[in-house]
Amino acid sequence: GGVDNINGLNGYTYAWYNGSTKVSSTKYYTAKESGTYRFVVTTGAGASSEASFVVNIDKVKPTCSLSPSGTAGTNGWYKSNATVTLSTSDILSKVERYGLTTSGSATYNSSASNTQSDTASQTWYGYVIDYAGNETSCNNPVKVDTQKPSCTVTLSGTVGNNGWYKSGVSVTLNSSDNGPSGVSKTGLGTGSSPTLGNKTSASQGNTSGVTYYGRVQDAAGHISDTCNSGSFKVDSSNP
Repeated sequence: GGVDNINGLNGYTYAWYNGSTKVSSTKYYTAKESGTYRFVVTTGAGASSEASFVVNIDKVKPTCSLSPSGTAGTNGWYKSNATVTLSTSDILSKVERYGLTTSGSATYNSSASNTQSDTASQTWYGYVIDYAGNETSCNNPVKVDTQKPSCTVTLSGTVGNNGWYKSGVSVTLNSSDNGPSGVSKTGLGTGSSPTLGNKTSASQGNTSGVTYYGRVQDAAGHISDTCNSGSFKVDSSNP
């Protein structure tokens, strides 16, 4: 008789409940959702016993996002140091661990914020794991250039007397970018605020006095201080 009882024979019945809702009449039951489950065993004579189980199920991954903040420039660049912030959430078991790093390997360092200085491109990674063991990651590339470009204007020609050139003069705009984004626009002209485009050179004929001005802009949107050639004179004609 004892063996029969163990195997659920001789009139034994089984019932599983999630709260007040009956979910199964089998001896074994696989829970598919969280809840407080009761397992009730009833004999053929009507005697019963039961046990309760709290089941927590979380199959949903947590979420994460990375948000850079700073002074926005152009072409996806930041013109100031950028603060990278990790945001995480989990709707069921809640976030257990998280991390923010430049490593492509899962790192849980409890960091949710960091600062990015000048770099052509740095990818930041966020990692998060919930109490159920579900993991997820996110990433965001960040480009930072905090420095203005610079420029000079140089002259090339045959130097004569008394500050004059005896030939036509080639005017050249030279530029450099102290940050990582690189020069993207140039401007050269005789006005004090030359239009930014792609002009880097000019030719100057006879004049009793002229000054060339230059400006450059980098890809991040920084505009250089205006540079100039200083006033110069040209007389390429024989008397």
